[in-house]
Amino acid sequence: MMLSPGEIYYCERIKGDGTSGHWWVLLFVDANVVRYVTATSQIKPFVYREGLQGLQQPKEQPDSVVFLDTQKIVGQNNLPIFSKPTILNCFHSMRSISLQDFNTRIDRKLLRIVGRLPDRYLAQIVPSARCSGQWSRVDVKQVLHAENGIGGCVNAFYDGLR
Repeated sequence: MMLSPGEIYYCERIKGDGTSGHWWVLLFVDANVVRYVTATSQIKPFVYREGLQGLQQPKEQPDSVVFLDTQKIVGQNNLPIFSKPTILNCFHSMRSISLQDFNTRIDRKLLRIVGRLPDRYLAQIVPSARCSGQWSRVDVKQVLHAENGIGGCVNAFYDGLR
């Protein structure tokens, strides 16, 4: 099976495993490891809250968050995946899982591909994650790898803007 950066997988809840129960966006895939960020449709810190003077909007959003247009993130059936406003948790450290464990989860039907992230969102992930200071230089270099990471997609995206 060929894995590609930008693919979105959903992992079923596994008791005691904090990496489960989320959508994963693949960022880097090589012979031994899959690196990914989790996506969530729960924007708890940024929801409108009922205050004493009515609805209150947060003053600013953090630089390290990529907000996704829910209508444009579609699954293999061409229907939107997320029903709520959605972010990638780029302000958290990137996670990794061995390719063997990844494949085991697929074999056990705990992990399934549901869609693909458009290139323009891939092009936002690394700059926003870098400015949070949470990713190491090694993380960034891996993710930007032209063959195994999203580097090719990011380059194609920016080339299309010129």
